[in-house]
Amino acid sequence: MDTEQRNQILLVVGVIVVILIAVGFIAFGWYQTQVKPLGKTVLQIGDFKFSLGHLERRMRLERSTNTQFQQGGQALLQLPDTVAAQLEREALLLSGSGRLNINVTDEDIDNEIKNQGGLADNAAADLFAAEFKRQVNSTHLQAQEYRQYVRARLTEQRTQAYFLYLAPQSEPQARSRWIVLSDQTAANETLARLDAGEDFGAVAKEVSTDSTSAQQGGEVGWLLRGLSASQDTEDFLFDKANIGDHSGVISANSQFYIVQLEERAVDRPLDDTLKKSAADRDMLKWLSGVRSTVTYSRKLTQDDALRALSDIS
Repeated sequence: MDTEQRNQILLVVGVIVVILIAVGFIAFGWYQTQVKPLGKTVLQIGDFKFSLGHLERRMRLERSTNTQFQQGGQALLQLPDTVAAQLEREALLLSGSGRLNINVTDEDIDNEIKNQGGLADNAAADLFAAEFKRQVNSTHLQAQEYRQYVRARLTEQRTQAYFLYLAPQSEPQARSRWIVLSDQTAANETLARLDAGEDFGAVAKEVSTDSTSAQQGGEVGWLLRGLSASQDTEDFLFDKANIGDHSGVISANSQFYIVQLEERAVDRPLDDTLKKSAADRDMLKWLSGVRSTVTYSRKLTQDDALRALSDIS
């Protein structure tokens, strides 16, 4: 090989090396900015860890099934926190269900998958595999994520049934009306009208932003302890108010409430609706207790949330 040929080969090799180095830098940069962040653990509840990638996949599922998040806009910005709260609840259920002797087996999950797909209990393995793949693909989840999702759903159903079975037959209750407003100034003006003697029901129909109760003059029916808009609301209705009294402006959950006590009972039977409400309340209290006993870490930053929203858009 003469000198010219050798130089040509060295030049080609050099060009190839430069190209490979450039491609390597691009690939490394792409990995660092696009792939690696998806593996970040943004939520840990006990033994359950959820990556940013997992969160994104659940966000896609939630958006596809919840019309609230399909229009975009301001509501869509709440999607990351909404899904993170769902994942937290599921992890707490799975972490604590054993304490209630509630156990969902792999067979239970398989049967639920068959049921969702309309398959017989003795469906052939290939039919089950095809249906499982279809369900996984339709939810945007990975296979193990989907099985955990189904396990959590079954666990929640059984836990709800457990607390419904234990729900009391009667409890202290308060029947009330409320006016809900989104603006502090409007709430103060409304309170002034009530203090001046205007009828609570008529004012509720006119100004309350809770359209359902507003149509009934602010009527919200019988309430149980632990289910009021805030502790201040509960203290007023159950402990401080006399029949017919209305409260001042009470701030809760970014809303402003004025409530009126219509009737109070020391021990009133629970109908089916209130029994379910009592069960949900007691289940939430139990979940709060589970959370206090497990490792909890949330590292979902605003940048993570914006990245996830961008990825699913």
